[in-house]
Amino acid sequence: MSSAAPEKDRIPAPPSLLEQVLRRVRAKHLSRRTEQAYTHWIKRYILFHQKRHPSDMAAAEVEAFLSWLDKIARAKPRVRRPVVLSHQEVSALLTHMHGVTGLMARLIYGAGRRLMGGYDIRTVQELLGHTDVSTTMIYTHVLNQDGRGVISPLDSCVGQATATQLS
Repeated sequence: MSSAAPEKDRIPAPPSLLEQVLRRVRAKHLSRRTEQAYTHWIKRYILFHQKRHPSDMAAAEVEAFLSWLDKIARAKPRVRRPVVLSHQEVSALLTHMHGVTGLMARLIYGAGRRLMGGYDIRTVQELLGHTDVSTTMIYTHVLNQDGRGVISPLDSCVGQATATQLS
Protein backbone atom coordinates (compact mmCIF):
# COMPACT_ATOMS: atom_id res chain seq x y z
CA MET A 1 0.00 0.00 0.00
CA SER A 2 1.05 3.50 -0.72
CA SER A 3 1.64 5.91 2.12
CA ALA A 4 0.07 8.80 0.15
CA ALA A 5 -3.38 9.90 1.26
CA PRO A 6 -6.23 8.78 -0.97
CA GLU A 7 -7.29 11.32 -3.62
CA LYS A 8 -10.63 12.04 -1.93
CA ASP A 9 -8.95 12.91 1.40
CA ARG A 10 -6.53 15.43 -0.11
CA ILE A 11 -7.24 19.06 0.83
CA PRO A 12 -7.14 21.35 -2.20
CA ALA A 13 -4.58 24.15 -2.16
CA PRO A 14 -6.05 27.55 -1.48
CA PRO A 15 -6.49 29.67 -4.61
CA SER A 16 -3.65 32.00 -5.53
CA LEU A 17 -4.01 35.74 -5.09
CA LEU A 18 -4.66 36.29 -8.80
CA GLU A 19 -7.23 33.47 -8.85
CA GLN A 20 -9.00 35.14 -5.93
CA VAL A 21 -8.95 38.50 -7.71
CA LEU A 22 -10.31 36.97 -10.91
CA ARG A 23 -13.12 35.20 -9.04
CA ARG A 24 -14.07 38.45 -7.32
CA VAL A 25 -13.95 40.53 -10.50
CA ARG A 26 -16.03 37.98 -12.38
CA ALA A 27 -18.54 37.74 -9.53
CA LYS A 28 -19.01 41.49 -9.86
CA HIS A 29 -19.45 41.10 -13.65
CA LEU A 30 -16.75 43.65 -14.43
CA SER A 31 -15.41 43.91 -17.97
CA ARG A 32 -12.50 41.87 -19.35
CA ARG A 33 -10.46 45.05 -19.68
CA THR A 34 -11.04 45.86 -16.01
CA GLU A 35 -9.97 42.31 -15.11
CA GLN A 36 -6.81 42.71 -17.20
CA ALA A 37 -6.04 46.10 -15.66
CA TYR A 38 -6.47 44.82 -12.09
CA THR A 39 -4.25 41.79 -12.63
CA HIS A 40 -1.63 43.88 -14.48
CA TRP A 41 -1.27 46.36 -11.61
CA ILE A 42 -1.26 43.64 -8.97
CA LYS A 43 1.59 41.91 -10.81
CA ARG A 44 3.48 45.23 -11.12
CA TYR A 45 3.03 45.85 -7.38
CA ILE A 46 4.32 42.38 -6.49
CA LEU A 47 7.30 42.63 -8.87
CA PHE A 48 8.19 46.07 -7.53
CA HIS A 49 8.51 44.51 -4.07
CA GLN A 50 10.71 41.61 -5.27
CA LYS A 51 7.81 39.13 -5.48
CA ARG A 52 6.70 39.50 -1.88
CA HIS A 53 3.09 38.51 -1.26
CA PRO A 54 0.77 41.48 -0.65
CA SER A 55 -0.44 39.92 2.62
CA ASP A 56 3.13 40.37 3.94
CA MET A 57 3.12 44.10 3.17
CA ALA A 58 1.43 47.15 4.64
CA ALA A 59 0.78 50.85 3.96
CA ALA A 60 4.47 51.71 3.71
CA GLU A 61 4.89 49.38 0.72
CA VAL A 62 1.82 50.83 -0.98
CA GLU A 63 3.20 54.35 -0.47
CA ALA A 64 6.58 53.32 -1.86
CA PHE A 65 4.94 51.83 -4.97
CA LEU A 66 2.78 54.92 -5.51
CA SER A 67 5.79 57.22 -5.08
CA TRP A 68 7.70 55.17 -7.64
CA LEU A 69 4.77 55.40 -10.07
CA ASP A 70 4.65 59.15 -9.59
CA LYS A 71 8.28 59.46 -10.71
CA ILE A 72 7.77 57.53 -13.93
CA ALA A 73 7.47 59.72 -17.02
CA ARG A 74 3.82 60.06 -17.87
CA ALA A 75 2.51 59.40 -21.33
CA LYS A 76 1.64 62.59 -23.13
CA PRO A 77 -2.02 62.82 -24.00
CA ARG A 78 -2.64 62.54 -27.70
CA VAL A 79 -3.87 65.76 -29.19
CA ARG A 80 -6.91 65.09 -31.30
CA ARG A 81 -7.49 67.62 -34.00
CA PRO A 82 -10.69 67.53 -35.99
CA VAL A 83 -10.37 67.05 -39.69
CA VAL A 84 -12.08 69.91 -41.44
CA LEU A 85 -12.34 69.97 -45.20
CA SER A 86 -12.34 73.24 -47.09
CA HIS A 87 -15.33 74.23 -49.22
CA GLN A 88 -13.37 73.25 -52.34
CA GLU A 89 -12.38 69.85 -50.90
CA VAL A 90 -15.99 69.08 -50.02
CA SER A 91 -17.10 70.11 -53.51
CA ALA A 92 -14.54 67.78 -55.07
CA LEU A 93 -15.56 64.94 -52.78
CA LEU A 94 -19.29 65.36 -53.40
CA THR A 95 -18.86 65.40 -57.18
CA HIS A 96 -17.50 61.84 -56.94
CA MET A 97 -20.39 60.55 -54.81
CA HIS A 98 -23.45 59.27 -56.66
CA GLY A 99 -26.80 57.65 -55.99
CA VAL A 100 -28.30 57.44 -52.53
CA THR A 101 -24.90 57.77 -50.85
CA GLY A 102 -24.20 60.99 -52.75
CA LEU A 103 -27.64 62.40 -51.99
CA MET A 104 -27.32 61.62 -48.28
CA ALA A 105 -23.84 63.16 -48.12
CA ARG A 106 -25.13 66.33 -49.80
CA LEU A 107 -28.11 66.59 -47.45
CA ILE A 108 -26.00 66.05 -44.34
CA TYR A 109 -23.38 68.54 -45.53
CA GLY A 110 -26.07 71.06 -46.40
CA ALA A 111 -27.73 70.74 -42.99
CA GLY A 112 -24.41 71.20 -41.22
CA ARG A 113 -23.56 74.26 -43.29
CA ARG A 114 -26.97 75.76 -42.58
CA LEU A 115 -26.33 75.45 -38.86
CA MET A 116 -23.00 77.19 -39.30
CA GLY A 117 -24.69 80.04 -41.17
CA GLY A 118 -26.93 80.76 -38.20
CA TYR A 119 -30.64 80.16 -37.71
CA ASP A 120 -33.09 80.78 -34.96
CA ILE A 121 -33.52 77.84 -32.58
CA ARG A 122 -36.99 76.88 -33.85
CA THR A 123 -35.79 76.69 -37.46
CA VAL A 124 -32.88 74.49 -36.41
CA GLN A 125 -35.31 72.33 -34.40
CA GLU A 126 -37.42 71.85 -37.51
CA LEU A 127 -34.40 71.17 -39.74
CA LEU A 128 -33.09 68.51 -37.36
CA GLY A 129 -36.53 66.97 -36.88
CA HIS A 130 -36.50 67.37 -33.10
CA THR A 131 -39.83 67.42 -31.28
CA ASP A 132 -38.40 69.13 -28.20
CA VAL A 133 -36.45 72.38 -28.38
CA SER A 134 -34.26 71.30 -25.45
CA THR A 135 -32.86 68.50 -27.63
CA THR A 136 -31.96 71.05 -30.30
CA MET A 137 -30.28 73.28 -27.72
CA ILE A 138 -27.82 70.49 -27.00
CA TYR A 139 -26.60 70.79 -30.58
CA THR A 140 -26.51 74.55 -30.83
CA HIS A 141 -25.19 77.41 -28.77
CA VAL A 142 -26.04 80.87 -30.00
CA LEU A 143 -28.17 81.41 -33.05
CA ASN A 144 -28.82 84.98 -34.11
CA GLN A 145 -30.48 84.92 -37.53
CA ASP A 146 -33.86 83.80 -38.69
CA GLY A 147 -34.13 81.15 -41.40
CA ARG A 148 -36.24 83.06 -43.92
CA GLY A 149 -34.73 83.37 -47.35
CA VAL A 150 -31.50 81.55 -46.52
CA ILE A 151 -30.00 79.65 -49.42
CA SER A 152 -28.28 76.39 -48.57
CA PRO A 153 -24.48 76.49 -48.93
CA LEU A 154 -24.91 73.16 -50.67
CA ASP A 155 -26.48 74.99 -53.60
CA SER A 156 -23.29 76.96 -54.21
CA CYS A 157 -21.14 73.90 -53.57
CA VAL A 158 -22.57 71.38 -55.98
CA GLY A 159 -25.09 73.47 -57.89
CA GLN A 160 -27.26 71.70 -60.38
CA ALA A 161 -25.98 68.17 -59.55
CA THR A 162 -28.04 68.21 -56.35
CA ALA A 163 -31.12 69.64 -58.01
CA THR A 164 -30.88 66.98 -60.72
CA GLN A 165 -30.63 64.17 -58.15
CA LEU A 166 -33.56 65.54 -56.15
CA SER A 167 -35.84 65.65 -59.21
